[in-house]
Amino acid sequence: MLICPNCQHQQTSGNFCGVCGSTLEAEAGTNTANQDNHEQTAAAAEPVMNEQPADNTGEKIKDGLSHYGHYFLNLLKNPSFALQTHENEWLQALITLVITALASSLSIYFLMDSMINSVMGTMMGTNLPFFSTMLSVLTVSLIIIALAFVSTLIMAKAGRTPDSAKTIFTQFGSMTVPFATVNAVAILTALAGSFVFTLLLLAASNGLLLYVIPALMVYDKTNSVSRTGPKVYLSLAAVLIMLLFMYVISQLFFSEMISQITSMLNTPMGF
Repeated sequence: MLICPNCQHQQTSGNFCGVCGSTLEAEAGTNTANQDNHEQTAAAAEPVMNEQPADNTGEKIKDGLSHYGHYFLNLLKNPSFALQTHENEWLQALITLVITALASSLSIYFLMDSMINSVMGTMMGTNLPFFSTMLSVLTVSLIIIALAFVSTLIMAKAGRTPDSAKTIFTQFGSMTVPFATVNAVAILTALAGSFVFTLLLLAASNGLLLYVIPALMVYDKTNSVSRTGPKVYLSLAAVLIMLLFMYVISQLFFSEMISQITSMLNTPMGF
């Protein structure tokens, strides 16, 4: 019998939990029974392993992708499992945050490019620069997501949560799985030239990620410590901190980015 170390779900076969996607562990009795078989086959398997290291690396990559696939799909089906993830899933959470920021940045780029081409027509003679624009938008997106985590961490610790920063990071990143999916859909709508629908998707995704998720996590962490604690005020404080962060970001980055784009559009094309 296999048991999940994360949610304690039991199943008879498989490498990953069918509920939360964590790596399964065999029960103590099963480990004892299989130990002799593992020792007997170790000597015979060692030459094969030494001869084919590339295959072992490939298997590790395959298992890692399979693990992340289970992790992502299970959280997409039920995002509430994100609050039960442990710090050993931090890498999956980090990958999800990067995917979320990358998908958001791509959808913003394609949206801006389509809008500029729609307004300027053939007057520009070129598309919006991809690498420089994407690098700027992606950098800002990653900074904003990092600040959303910081606001969550500050107020969760103010609520005296015993969870470590690594655990809170893992759960915060896991909560972004639905938003990574929405941002991926926004890429398709931006490529299709649907300005309004793309803006709606991005506004909903980023608004929930940056303001609602920190408030929900702070409420959950504070409520787990004390049901009579100031969980509502701490949750609202997380939102206010994020609003302050966004004001600073807008002053530092957004104005400069808009100025650069405006300058590029106003620059006459030479032939």
